[in-house]
Amino acid sequence: MTTYKEIEAYYKDLEEAYNSKQESNRFNKDRSHNATIFRFMLDKSKEIYMFCGELSILRCGFKEHVVKDCGESDGEKIMKAMYDSFTRFLSDDGKKIHIILEKSASSDFVSDLVPKDFFMKALKRRQIELRALGDNLTSKEGLDHFTFTDTQIVRIEQNKIEHSAICTMNEVQYFNKIKTTFDNLNRFAVPVNCCND
Repeated sequence: MTTYKEIEAYYKDLEEAYNSKQESNRFNKDRSHNATIFRFMLDKSKEIYMFCGELSILRCGFKEHVVKDCGESDGEKIMKAMYDSFTRFLSDDGKKIHIILEKSASSDFVSDLVPKDFFMKALKRRQIELRALGDNLTSKEGLDHFTFTDTQIVRIEQNKIEHSAICTMNEVQYFNKIKTTFDNLNRFAVPVNCCND
């Protein structure tokens, strides 16, 4: 069971690695670490780019897993820290999140998002760009989910189910490779309109 204290130490380790300006890799093994890396990215960046299944990190089920894995008190603290960073990030009009969903979004896509109202406002202000790959693009299912930032923090999943991943910082070639992959996927992605009503 991961504790909030361990997660805060992990966050500090990410910060030290990032500030070193040296190429660094940090493994993360579960959703609590996933939430912490996303929080770190939000705290250190102006633009975030995501290729994900259905934006699970912001859904009720994700939070429930963290609370179950870390205990109620620590799980709530871990998720609150991430939601606070998400809110701060989108409170700055100059910051943006670009999302490509692996799966087409249904009409109830936003129904179980935890920061739902804030997400919707940011979407309407165009701080969140939401796109999805078409169902006819079969090769997408073999792709690992990833997130990267304008500050060259990259997280790529090794296992979509377990949420285990590697976070790489200060590695230009790797960053450029992931950015190229995102740009290529973006050519096939279409805007998600179900959330703009």
